[in-house]
Amino acid sequence: MFCRKAIILLFLFIILPFLIITVSGQEGSPVSKSEIIDNVGGRDTVKNLEFSAIGYENRTIRIQDSEKYLTVQLVPKVYSLEETTVSTGYQIKPRERVTGSFELVGRSQIDRRIHQNVLEQLNGRVASIRFDVPNVSSNVTPKMNIRGRNTIFSNDQPLYILDNMAYDGDITLINSNDIESITVLKDAAASSIWGARAGNGVVVIRTKAGKENDRPTVSFNSSLAYAPKPDLSRLKRISSSDFIDFETMLFNKGYYDSQLTRPYPVAQTPVVETLVLLRNGLIDAQTASSRIDRLRTIDVRDDVERYLYTNKLVQQYGINIRGGNSALRYFLSANYDHNKEDKVKNSNNRFSIRSNTSYQLGKKLELTSNTVFSQKTLTNLYPSTLNDLTSFSLGSGKFLYPYAELAAEDGAYLSLPNGLRDTFKESAMEKGLLDWTFTPLDEIYHNTSSATNKSTEYLFNPSLLYRPIEGVSLVANYQYQKQVGNQQTLRDRNSYDVRNLINRFAQVSATGVVSFPIPVGHILQTEAGEQRSQQGRVQANFERSVATNHHIDAMLGMEVRENRIIDHSNIAYGYAERGLVSVPVDYVTRYKYYDASGSGNIPYGVGMTSTTTRFFSYFGNLAYTFKGRYSLSGSARVDQSNLFGVKTNNRKVPLWSMGGLWHIHQEDWFKTDWIDKLSLRSTFGYSGNVGDAVGITTITLSNAYLTNAARADVQNPPNESLRWEKNRLLNFGLDFGFLKNRLSGSLEYYAKRNTDLLSNSDIDPTTGLGNLSGKSVFLGNVATTTGNGVDLTLNTVNIRQPKFAWESAIVFSVNHSKVQEYYSQSTTAQSYINSNNSVTPLIGYPVYTVFGYQWAGLDPENGMPRGYLDGEISNEYSKIMNAPVGTLAYYGPAKATVFGALTNTLRYGDLSLTFNLGYRFGSYFKRSSISYAMMATSWAGHADYADRWQQSGDEKRTDVPALVYPFNGNATSFYIGSSALVEKADYIALHDVYLDYSVRPELLKRYGIKSLVLKGYVSNLGYLWLANSRGLDPFYENTVRPQKSFTLGLNLTF
Repeated sequence: MFCRKAIILLFLFIILPFLIITVSGQEGSPVSKSEIIDNVGGRDTVKNLEFSAIGYENRTIRIQDSEKYLTVQLVPKVYSLEETTVSTGYQIKPRERVTGSFELVGRSQIDRRIHQNVLEQLNGRVASIRFDVPNVSSNVTPKMNIRGRNTIFSNDQPLYILDNMAYDGDITLINSNDIESITVLKDAAASSIWGARAGNGVVVIRTKAGKENDRPTVSFNSSLAYAPKPDLSRLKRISSSDFIDFETMLFNKGYYDSQLTRPYPVAQTPVVETLVLLRNGLIDAQTASSRIDRLRTIDVRDDVERYLYTNKLVQQYGINIRGGNSALRYFLSANYDHNKEDKVKNSNNRFSIRSNTSYQLGKKLELTSNTVFSQKTLTNLYPSTLNDLTSFSLGSGKFLYPYAELAAEDGAYLSLPNGLRDTFKESAMEKGLLDWTFTPLDEIYHNTSSATNKSTEYLFNPSLLYRPIEGVSLVANYQYQKQVGNQQTLRDRNSYDVRNLINRFAQVSATGVVSFPIPVGHILQTEAGEQRSQQGRVQANFERSVATNHHIDAMLGMEVRENRIIDHSNIAYGYAERGLVSVPVDYVTRYKYYDASGSGNIPYGVGMTSTTTRFFSYFGNLAYTFKGRYSLSGSARVDQSNLFGVKTNNRKVPLWSMGGLWHIHQEDWFKTDWIDKLSLRSTFGYSGNVGDAVGITTITLSNAYLTNAARADVQNPPNESLRWEKNRLLNFGLDFGFLKNRLSGSLEYYAKRNTDLLSNSDIDPTTGLGNLSGKSVFLGNVATTTGNGVDLTLNTVNIRQPKFAWESAIVFSVNHSKVQEYYSQSTTAQSYINSNNSVTPLIGYPVYTVFGYQWAGLDPENGMPRGYLDGEISNEYSKIMNAPVGTLAYYGPAKATVFGALTNTLRYGDLSLTFNLGYRFGSYFKRSSISYAMMATSWAGHADYADRWQQSGDEKRTDVPALVYPFNGNATSFYIGSSALVEKADYIALHDVYLDYSVRPELLKRYGIKSLVLKGYVSNLGYLWLANSRGLDPFYENTVRPQKSFTLGLNLTF
């Protein structure tokens, strides 16, 4: 007895300390090691011990007291590819019979990333998906592309499917806690069944559901995330001392003289006002110098960080119950999120209730019902620029100057110049106008101005499944979705925004009597929108194995859909919340502005729009599998819509696909021990993309500028041939598994051609038709792009030991595309000098491009920028910018052509650690720099000012041009668009780190708890490597960057 106990002790505590053992008679629950010893070494009874450990198959040993020694050998586990199913939104198929290209993100992966936005679950996990920015916001639907951009000016976002029906709402209303899996359909065979809406790929989201014969299970999730205030010191802003020197130079050269003497003198900074006082003899030089020297020591970012930004806190709570029996399956959930944003007075809340129930009405009939209520409320400071350093407005296109003070040393709130000079405003207030001072912190902390945006969604999705005979099912689906959006902006009567508007329209009679056409009081702006979507679908499914070797899977159906959007807006002046009353105003009369800068109408905020789109479709799908090794598939769909021209609807040309699959590893002649799976796939077909144009004539109603009479402009002429954009895609795939699936994944190559893309097309100018800009163009199916790429998904089991396991997942994508046909391209170079995210198509190049004027350095004589004209160094900027486009230097695309992620998961006992590295290569961006004229007019300067050319020889150390006055606008435009500012956007970043600890069940059993998982999550960890030598962030180069976020959470199951 003693010997046996000693051996067990050695085995349990030294050899396998993380071994889990279950004793028969304990209801299958793991027990402690001391209990194992007592049970084994106790009474003369027969016991069953089940041994389990990471990386090994479970083993059950039958023992009795008469045995002295135990020999337990655990067999290493063979890691097989997960036999999952693939949901296309119409059908659920075993992945082994799917010919198309898809990727699945399951619940286990979703649990390892704590984030409010469900689409963040795809970031770095699915090959071919590229987000516009690597940091997904929780409040906004992120922009992403699947296998590159497939259009030019139309919608480039994928189609979202929620529980088998197209989802037209706000994707941020869907809570990740309710999601079971997300499937991404990437090629024509996988997505063409969705027809004219699937050209950008399809994302299929399946929510959780109850399970048959499953006891009720209650789960509770909670998390708290913290992110510190943004780091404003990294912004490339001119120093206060440099900006003061710049202003002093301009003052001495008379730059401000015209601004100071005009009838409506514009606001000036404290330095300029001090220099005016000095010039007018109102203060002496010592006083002026003392004032200015004090301002040199101030950095506005200190006050901005103290008063305008705050630490971000995100709270998430969720509870659900699921279960079922032979007659009923159910899943019920409630979720609540509360966010305090990193800008003061900004917050958002999200609440949702979801019910998924399935009723077995008989042996052949099943009813499923999904019901959802969701609501999201965003509350922001108004105006929104008040708590944002980069957009903080001081009127007339001016921003916070570097030495602005928001509060005095004693904490008293200080006023800032805004719009007009303080002397002008003081004179106006003496005449009876409202207080015209602007004190930012009063606006933030003492006024009630705010903008509240509330989105509410109601969704009802019932389906009826009838199985008349084996292998045949009839399905009827219906979905009603209603989203109501209400935005209410309350502008407090005491806010500067309202006081400034009232004063601007103030009228002074010849006798000096002041009247206010805009009544003194609050201003309430409301915008309300409603989207009602209805979808109905009936389909017949056939699935049956014939004899032993044949399997047939077929589907036939039809679908109808209507989506109606109604938006209307209103504005109430002199609004009083008590009584809900307002004062009518005269919108017709043009009033002279008080500052004599012109005249205008009182802002009119009343309007209404309505859009209705309808689709009617019929479709079919057929798949055949022979011996489980060979599969062929085909699908076709015809779409008709009120968006298309009559000729397109009459032709009824289908979008279709076909595909094949061969499981080579199942061949009798293929016997290789180290290859567990080897399958070839190939698909070809067409899907579509519905653009923003319509086939009927559309007009825009407005009022004439001078007469205020009603007018109408033809925005788009009729086009009976208007059709959807068509996407042709060829895909080859190789699925593999080696070394008992310790190495597994897929490799795919695709080639695509996107035709009939909507773009500007010329109209015969003699027709008299044109848009509001006066150009004789309309949107027609006239452009073509092509592309190709490679997707690699690789999963490895690096180490599998009883104590320790290490697994890796590699996602690697290559994507190239270019414009093949485009009928409205410009020929001048300056047309293609754009921002990093602008679309300016040019045949033979990607949709997003980075061009630059060829750079010849700075002139050693005067520090002015130089380029090339006709192969010679030149400073004739106008000619360079208007030269042919071929004279530009092309660097590459603005979107990465190589991108992906590396995820590592380490497990040690009950601890699990996952960290994700993301990377992007092959793209470029233009960094920001100095514009002297812009700095003078906007008060916003760049740190490159300190690095400018100042004397001969500086051209060897810098590319920043000299400061020359009067400003040379063409020289600045050339420099800002030149190759000198082009940088590589390549990077490797640590995206996030996740850590969890699963509390051992034996510790929870006495409390009635099934499982408890404690979680930690850190995201936005920053860059490990940047290709550009300046260390610039390619996405937040000179803007506020999201901070590191730290999250603690738990998952509790009863």
